Amino acid sequence: MAPNPSRKGPDLKMTMTTRANTGVQGNAGIQKITASKGTKNEKASKADSKENKFNTFHPFGTRLPRELAVMIIEEAVECGPAIAYAECKMDKYDSLRLALTNGKDGNASKFKELIRLAKLLPDFRCIIERRFGQSLDENVAKDPRLGIRKEKDLMVMNFNGRGVQFLNWITMAVISINRSELAPGIRNVGVRFNDAKCDGISICYGCAACVDDIVLKNSCAWELAFFCQNLSDADDIFVLVLLRGTDVVGNNVNKHANLMKTLIADSKTIRGHASFEDANRTWVEVSRHTPRAHLALVKSHVLLPVLSLCRAAQSINANQVSRLVGAQARRRVRFRVLVGSRWKDATLKI
Repeated sequence: MAPNPSRKGPDLKMTMTTRANTGVQGNAGIQKITASKGTKNEKASKADSKENKFNTFHPFGTRLPRELAVMIIEEAVECGPAIAYAECKMDKYDSLRLALTNGKDGNASKFKELIRLAKLLPDFRCIIERRFGQSLDENVAKDPRLGIRKEKDLMVMNFNGRGVQFLNWITMAVISINRSELAPGIRNVGVRFNDAKCDGISICYGCAACVDDIVLKNSCAWELAFFCQNLSDADDIFVLVLLRGTDVVGNNVNKHANLMKTLIADSKTIRGHASFEDANRTWVEVSRHTPRAHLALVKSHVLLPVLSLCRAAQSINANQVSRLVGAQARRRVRFRVLVGSRWKDATLKI
């Protein structure tokens, strides 16, 4: 008997069930693949979003209008009077000359920040240099005088001889040699003040104008006055005092922060008061014009000696020293005091 094609046998049912199952499994597989692709696309989209967000600022300016990028750079580079540190050593080949290098404090020089910025953003180097007003080429790494805006910034000279005698500033031969070479064109020069040892100047004569104790022989006013005669263009000599924790009444970070904020505000209201910034901290001038209540925030034994030193040096320089040096004497140099906290600006939140 011939098979009936219309008969629904077990083989046919099995085939239909298999196809149905295959269809269901196929749809599930398609859905799984689709879901997997969707998840991957979603992850890729998030990754692209993060990458796009990052690329908006790195490399800088690639996704910003050129004019906007330039404005941001100029705002970042804009800075007021800055500090550059120079380490002074005896010249190897001439005992009457000093060699100036960046030294260990060089990284705190303000222009070093701009050099690092110029390396990170080479496309904007010319803008950084133009805004700063000074070239930032490789020679700056060898001579800090090249990173100074001579009419505006302060060059702080560090004498770290560890007891080694430096130049005898009073010698006329030294004066004639260094005048044209030591700090040409630089209007503001600074030296350190330390009440434990003489860091700034070479020989103290133990004169009556010495700071507070003739036995200690700290930074003699005579020596400071003769030092300034070796600087051909300096108008102001600043003596820098780094305030230790115990130097401020109250002896804590908050008291230091309050003091520095107060003195910074004074520098904006007292005519002629100066302030300078290095990479870490702000240095602010104190003088007889500073309100007494503000001076009282610093313990008296810290500021009075150095203020007396500067007054004595100015008087000696205008009279005795100028007569000794003669017609080329720099009589109108002013001697001033800058203070800074041992804590950095970031810690003090200023």
